[in-house]
Amino acid sequence: MSQKADMAATMKKLERARAAARSFKAKGINNAAGGPTTLLQTGAGFDPESCWVRLPSGCNDALSETSTPTEWFIDPSNGAGATSCAASRIAAFNSYCARSDAENHWGQHPLHFSTVQSDPASPISDATSVCRAWYISDGPVKHESNQAAADALKSAGTWEKATTQHGGNTAQWQMTDGTGWAVGYKRGCTEVTPDWAVFTICGCYEIWCPIRWDTLSHPDDIYGRDASGVDGSMAVRKTCYSARAVFGCYKKRHGEPATWEVNCGTQNGGSYQRGAGTNAGQWNRYWEQLVF
Repeated sequence: MSQKADMAATMKKLERARAAARSFKAKGINNAAGGPTTLLQTGAGFDPESCWVRLPSGCNDALSETSTPTEWFIDPSNGAGATSCAASRIAAFNSYCARSDAENHWGQHPLHFSTVQSDPASPISDATSVCRAWYISDGPVKHESNQAAADALKSAGTWEKATTQHGGNTAQWQMTDGTGWAVGYKRGCTEVTPDWAVFTICGCYEIWCPIRWDTLSHPDDIYGRDASGVDGSMAVRKTCYSARAVFGCYKKRHGEPATWEVNCGTQNGGSYQRGAGTNAGQWNRYWEQLVF
């Protein structure tokens, strides 16, 4: 095929892609129009490594460290500068609480992840999130630390992108009326290469968009039609929802060894001054994280 013919074929492919995109938008899907469901690790982002404690059966007395001892909490008395959990602290909690089942874990997160929904209509939950399941089966929970997970995934070259289908609950692919969700996800570690360095970003991202009988942007979903065919006779379904969590980054400047960046960024010196417009005291989060 000639170069001119190659160019013509390429232009046709581009136009088909553009037409598909226009059709997708015209049919009413609001990509990420609903507030995304954010997958969180220990609060609102990255935390320093700490000793986490939990008492599955609770505590007989009130604890100063937490009001919910059945959930993972940081033990502030584990020892300044510690790099692991002190065995004596488990004994102390068991003795104080009159229990024998205290657990601890050293790392940047507890051994369980949970989703925080910014939109109650989101189908992403602890029970359905593909990222949460992966974090437990193959990610930081399996490897017991963010960096260990990143090292394992990076060494194995793990970077997966795929789609699947979900009915919105754990028992079936779609509901009896044909409604369900198309789920796209990417997870693992991937390299991003701006001019001055190479970043290895590790994490997971998932997006859920409504489908009916395998059709994206089905008119009955867009206009909320049940079997009666009347507009508004059922809930309108045209919003996509997403969940995202990055658990760490490696940064390698040219000619230098790679460094593990716990917070995927660096903090500037100085103090923030309201309205000054400077970056004093601010975390410079690497925007290479936007690949997730």
